[in-house]
Amino acid sequence: PRRRRRCQPRLRRFRLLAPHQLRSPGPVHRRLEGLNSRIYCADTMKAIILAAGYGTRLNRDLQNDKSGDFKHLHGIPKPLLPVGHQPLISHWMTTINKIDSIDAVYIITNDLYYGNFEDWAKEFQQVKVVNDGTRSNEERLGAIACLQLVITQFNIKDHILVLGGDTLFYEDFSLSDILAKFDELQNINCESNLVLSYLCKDEGQHKNLLQRLFLS
Repeated sequence: PRRRRRCQPRLRRFRLLAPHQLRSPGPVHRRLEGLNSRIYCADTMKAIILAAGYGTRLNRDLQNDKSGDFKHLHGIPKPLLPVGHQPLISHWMTTINKIDSIDAVYIITNDLYYGNFEDWAKEFQQVKVVNDGTRSNEERLGAIACLQLVITQFNIKDHILVLGGDTLFYEDFSLSDILAKFDELQNINCESNLVLSYLCKDEGQHKNLLQRLFLS
C-alpha cells in the first residue's frame, strides 16, 4: 500500500497554565478541539500568551497590605509586575526570541489592561495585543475562549505555544528542550500535544501572594 505522508495538524497546543486557568469543557472547548481534525503542514509556530485575568487575589493582598511597600503595584496586571530588572512577561519574550520557528506572539488581555500591554509591546515588533472586550472578573471569557478568539481573528494554522502570562520559570528552564520533545512526539504521532504543569506544594498555598511573588 502507498505510504501516507505525515503532516502536522492545524492546531497543536504546548501549554504552561496555572490550575485556575483550566475550566470545564464547554461548547467553545469542543469547537477548539474540532480544529484538530483539519490537517495542515506547517514549519512555523505562533505563541499565545494568556493575560486576560484580573488579579483578584493579588489586588486583595495589595488592599490588605499595611506596610505600604507594595502600593506602587496597584493597577498593574500580574504579567507586567517587575521581576528583577524587567516585567515578568518580558522574561518570556527573551526566551521566545531565541526560538527561530516562533514568528509571531499574541498577547490576549482584557479591556481594563489593554492599554498597559499596548505600551509594553511597543519594544517588541512581533507582538500583537488582542483585547477580549471584558472589563471585570465576572465577565472574563476563560483560557479556552481566549485561545479561540486569537486563533479565529488571525486565522492561525501553525503549531501554537500557549503560555500563562503570570507563569514564572526557573533559570535552568529550556524552552528549546521542550520544543525538541514536542517535535519528537510529533514524529511518532502528529496528533500529539505536549502539556506542562507544576504541582505546588500544599504549604506553599498558605503563603501570602505578595510573599510568593516578591519575597521568594
